[in-house]
Amino acid sequence: MKQIGYYPGCSQLSTNRDYNVSLQSVTGKLGWELIEVPEWNCCGASPAHSVNEELALALPFRNLLKAQAAGLNKILTVCPACYSRLAITQKEIEEHPRVKARVEEIVGGSLHEHIEIIHLLQFFRDEVGLDTLKQAVVQPLKGLRIGGYYGCLLRLPGSEVDDVEQPRVCEDILKSLGADPVELPLRIECCGAGLAIPRTDAVVRLVSGILDSASVERIDAIAVVCGLCQTNLDSRQAAAEKRSGKTFNIPIIYLTQLIGLALGMGEWEIHLGGLLVAPDQFFKKWGSAQSS
Repeated sequence: MKQIGYYPGCSQLSTNRDYNVSLQSVTGKLGWELIEVPEWNCCGASPAHSVNEELALALPFRNLLKAQAAGLNKILTVCPACYSRLAITQKEIEEHPRVKARVEEIVGGSLHEHIEIIHLLQFFRDEVGLDTLKQAVVQPLKGLRIGGYYGCLLRLPGSEVDDVEQPRVCEDILKSLGADPVELPLRIECCGAGLAIPRTDAVVRLVSGILDSASVERIDAIAVVCGLCQTNLDSRQAAAEKRSGKTFNIPIIYLTQLIGLALGMGEWEIHLGGLLVAPDQFFKKWGSAQSS
């Protein structure tokens, strides 16, 4: 079994547990073991880098030190915020010796190895490989029009996983699963999750725009790779429908869950029961396509 380091981050073990469970199930099925970074800490995400630059670097840097101590030179992380903070910190300390020296002073350790940080999309494209993934499929997502939603963080400087304006990696993965991938017009736009508490009105407006543009494409589901995006597009859908006067009824499904379905895994194995927008029509169409 192949091994790779894994930084889950705070949300994967709490609010985004469905994401974590489906990831563990799918990677295990594909012959990969995720080695969790020992004694990892919160990466700081938005709160830290909006308040204190040194703290924003020190928190991810400590995780890099923990990975180094455990002999892990490649770390998978699926949360775009975690990926962004770890990747940007790695880039900053490698390009700016004075920054590296200051952060090492704060944390109390020296990083002498390059720790490669990869996101979920890169993992399936570059580590697993699309051909290998395609060969592992036993129940193709035949007949399903699925749109990949990247969100905003995976195209910011220092944390890009593909072309920043026209990404294709999610669509390529969906195609390898047998689905009919759809390029959503707003697939790289922000869903407003960071404003969930102070500006709910703005969030509903952003979500409504994303779902409205997706519904025009007659999609059966949206594939997401961010816990905040999943929660936002799923839980705000009723409010977005009320605002727009339209009915969307689009299930928001983690990419790992879709991979699990294509690999023949049961709904319970990938924690698919937590969706607020039930995927009933999704499964009905999929069942019809499989029997045809």
